[in-house]
Amino acid sequence: MGYSQTLQYLIDNEQDACWGLTVNGVGFQHIDSGEIYPPKNHPQEYSFLTDRGRRLNEYQFIYITAGRGVFRSEHCDQTEIKEGDMFLLFPHEWHSYQPDPETGWNEYWIGFRGQNIDGRISNGFFSPREPIFHVGLHDELVQVFRNAITIAKEQHVGFQQMLAGTANMVQGYAYAFNRHNEFADWEIVEQMRKAKVIMME
Repeated sequence: MGYSQTLQYLIDNEQDACWGLTVNGVGFQHIDSGEIYPPKNHPQEYSFLTDRGRRLNEYQFIYITAGRGVFRSEHCDQTEIKEGDMFLLFPHEWHSYQPDPETGWNEYWIGFRGQNIDGRISNGFFSPREPIFHVGLHDELVQVFRNAITIAKEQHVGFQQMLAGTANMVQGYAYAFNRHNEFADWEIVEQMRKAKVIMME
């Protein structure tokens, strides 16, 4: 990918909200082994201490493409996170997560809110009690995040609507790949996918 960190925090307006979904931020971070986490260059409302956790006013999907770590929240006991896992943060839900100091990790993330995602929660597609998705490593999913980062950087007219589309794609991939992997053993395929993702990053 050519960079170790890129963070794009965004604003929206009432017209954007009428679209049904707005994106608050998107980014990528490479965390080396032993590196302090999280880095200290986030806005105050996103910064947190891992031993205290935090609450956000939005949803966030975090996709781990290398390394491992842990995640915990109000409705989820501490759980190991490994490459190929995604987890979903819910508005006003206490949570904390961090990479293993021995490995660090690579993380893509996108934050969003709106009536579209609220409806999916109400209809049972996503739940705070099941916030972790074992989607595996997919170069096409990495590309969705990379496209979102580019759109957020350029901020052309209609960028919020474009980003809403990428956020919807991330949600769809999380739901579909997680369901798919529940019924299959993908060890060999996963090694091939990992090689593709490594080449992209």
